[in-house]
Amino acid sequence: MKEVWIVEEGEYSDYHVSGIFSTEKDAQRACDVINDGDGWSRASISKRQLDPSVDEMNAGLVQFDVSMRINGDIKHCKVTNFIVLKPSLIHRKNSPRWEDGVYGSVWAKDQTHAIKIVNEKRAQFIALDM
Repeated sequence: MKEVWIVEEGEYSDYHVSGIFSTEKDAQRACDVINDGDGWSRASISKRQLDPSVDEMNAGLVQFDVSMRINGDIKHCKVTNFIVLKPSLIHRKNSPRWEDGVYGSVWAKDQTHAIKIVNEKRAQFIALDM
């Protein structure tokens, strides 16, 4: 997995990318030059994966948004119309906003496969008493 380092500046409508670098060292050098000036904006560095999710898409996988109650009932399981770069599943316990269950995004072949992945994670949460 290749990564790039992005030098970013500004806030809100002034936000912009000042440069994209192949090494953290070069990104830091650019950031230091920008921050050494008398501008009011401070530059920062963020690391990003190059070509995120391409391997999954090339393998024919689709990203699903899934909500499963802790008892295993499916609240919803649908193909997303966006890509979460780091899909994950979390266990949310009962709260005013959330019903006890497993929520998140997964890469899967189809809906059945997505449900199987989430169900396995649900079983882990239960076994670990999380």
